[in-house]
Amino acid sequence: MHASDVTIKPKRKSDTRFGTKVIASRDCIYVDASLKADVKNLANLIYRLMPHFRKELDLPRNITLRLAKTKKRSNNGVWFNHVKTAVLDPRRKISDVLNTLSHELIHAKQYHTGELSYDVKAMHNTWQGELVKSKGATFASYRNLPWEKEAFGRSSEILFNTLIRAYEAGDINLNVVKNNAGWSYLI
Repeated sequence: MHASDVTIKPKRKSDTRFGTKVIASRDCIYVDASLKADVKNLANLIYRLMPHFRKELDLPRNITLRLAKTKKRSNNGVWFNHVKTAVLDPRRKISDVLNTLSHELIHAKQYHTGELSYDVKAMHNTWQGELVKSKGATFASYRNLPWEKEAFGRSSEILFNTLIRAYEAGDINLNVVKNNAGWSYLI
């Protein structure tokens, strides 16, 4: 967490039971007034969805989700395993931010289950015990990394399942499902 971050408290006390903390960078809350309400609404939605993401994915207990502007607009999010933190850029449509959250939580699951790890000696990632020397220097090679294939391939499905679980549990209304998953999933 950066010194300029603001912790956003969940609206319901029960939302903290899974060890999820949502924080927003100060530039999203105080500097950029146009983002302030959106970031607070997004944080509230994330708190309501996290128990349902946990039913879809085997995740570490304590996770921090940081809503912050990323340096590159093309970098929508990143998972930092050493601090169990995902950074998500909130300047996009909520459906896109939630899809990025789903993507980054898949990486959290990959590290947590041991599918993905970082070999410090080799300075490369290992995937299911195999050293992967590619760093994904181009977009095509990045998308071809085995952990990225899984994350890109499953993020929409995981998000949809999470939204349906949350709706069935009464944690979100049908408009949230419609606005963030689209009706095409329901047909």
